[in-house]
Amino acid sequence: MIHSVAPVTNQRGWGNVMYIPAAPWCPRNEEYATSVREAFLTGSSPGDFPAEHYERTWTNRFQREDLNETGRRGLGLGLG
Repeated sequence: MIHSVAPVTNQRGWGNVMYIPAAPWCPRNEEYATSVREAFLTGSSPGDFPAEHYERTWTNRFQREDLNETGRRGLGLGLG
């Protein structure tokens, strides 16, 4: 996948990019999902992002119970 972000002039505040991958379930992606799951559950930055970990201290951050069935399944969290 090719990805780029256009230059921004006079930006104020945060800018963000969403990466929503679509990939087959295989051992490599299962390992990646495990690492992302652990980061999500603790509010940590995933291993392929800068280690900022700023969500660790956010109140009301997105939690496991906020995920829908597809999100829980994608992170290997099951339905419970």
